[in-house]
Amino acid sequence: RDRFYLFLPLFHANPQVYGVMSSLWAGSSIALDRRFTASQFWERALRFQATLFTYVGTVLSLVARSAAPATVGSVRACVGGGAPLSAWKTLESWGVAVKELYGMTELAAFSTINSFEHWRMGSVGRARPCQDVAIVDAAGKPVEDGVTGEIAVRGLEPHVIFEGYYQQQELTQAAFSEGWFRTGDLGRRDADHFIHFVGRSKEMIRRKGENLSPEHIEELLRECPLVKEAAAVGVPSDLGEDELKLAAVPCNPEITAAQVHAWCSDHLPAFMIPRYYELLDALPKTATAKTERKRLAVVSAQTWDAYEECKR
Repeated sequence: RDRFYLFLPLFHANPQVYGVMSSLWAGSSIALDRRFTASQFWERALRFQATLFTYVGTVLSLVARSAAPATVGSVRACVGGGAPLSAWKTLESWGVAVKELYGMTELAAFSTINSFEHWRMGSVGRARPCQDVAIVDAAGKPVEDGVTGEIAVRGLEPHVIFEGYYQQQELTQAAFSEGWFRTGDLGRRDADHFIHFVGRSKEMIRRKGENLSPEHIEELLRECPLVKEAAAVGVPSDLGEDELKLAAVPCNPEITAAQVHAWCSDHLPAFMIPRYYELLDALPKTATAKTERKRLAVVSAQTWDAYEECKR
């Protein structure tokens, strides 16, 4: 019998659907914890004799960056969304299968998933049987495999995606196009019909003609030995489009923004090197441990400006 270890707030679709509802359907048990603690994660998972757990990207990243456990016990898999590729590889090397998926509340929590039978590292899996997933252009027309476009979803059975926003007819009409729900997220499909999530279109950073995915920049920063955690955001530029800001939690108080900038200059492509840096004790998070990017997308007196420093 499986046992889900759940520690994210139950008002969120992640533990509610992936953990609670799945357990009710399958007849498995649940171990509920008050909160997520990276330093005690494996100790508690072993104590609860868990076989499965749910995650969001930041949780999986913190688990992967903690000390390798002597044993993962009976934990065999985890399920969720936003898994950084480096964290995915680490968990798999420990013997824990990562079942990355893509979804949102409007789509009954998930539309694609890496199943035990069909999975591809780095993807969000294939469409579930009751839904159809397409990658479309701005006009709503399907694009070729390998081309990035907007993720669109429609139900193949009644009531498998939402039917509209409550008492918001105009918003509902704007969200659908010829029966397809336009997610506003970017992705691409490979030749084997695995979907690859590129980024949320509202979070994409447009800088000097380049479209930058904050998730991709953050994945590269996981190799930086100077920071524990980082978030990339766009801030308005005087020249139009965006400038790139990096908010990061340094590994120790002596580390400076200039040192982080030097590392970025040595390891990132020129168009990905941030202009602005802000070092924090912790990144602002939602109740479900997701980074609150909007709170970081400002330039304040505490923000270090690489351009201005270069002028001096």
